[in-house]
Amino acid sequence: MNKLASPQDLAQELRGLLAYAEGKEPSRGKLASELRTLADRVSTQKTANTGYDILKSLIDYNDFLTLHHRLEKEDEQSANLMGDIFSALAKEFKISSGAERALSRMRDITSRGQHWDASLLRNNIFKAADSLGMKLPSSMF
Repeated sequence: MNKLASPQDLAQELRGLLAYAEGKEPSRGKLASELRTLADRVSTQKTANTGYDILKSLIDYNDFLTLHHRLEKEDEQSANLMGDIFSALAKEFKISSGAERALSRMRDITSRGQHWDASLLRNNIFKAADSLGMKLPSSMF
């Protein structure tokens, strides 16, 4: 459920699913769940990825995968439901495009803005607020 940063990332994901499908006793439910998740990630691009990123910061994704793979062998129905819950939660964490733009600016400001001129900081802060639809203290930015 990592970001699909390029067509090569998508191709790699698809190759992995194809290899699983051609392997020994593939689970139809797992394939369906993985394809749904992949389709969601491709169709909604950054917003969906933001939801997955937020969720993965709250839940250890490696632990999730380990447990999910174990459940696929022991209880396929629970494994499928677990995957569906993860996808549903990620969708709940979607943020608007304006919030995503504001978040991007705030990341830039806090990570690289320590040595920026005050006017450049002001410009980016006002643009972040504007992206969120906030009332600005001044119309000049």
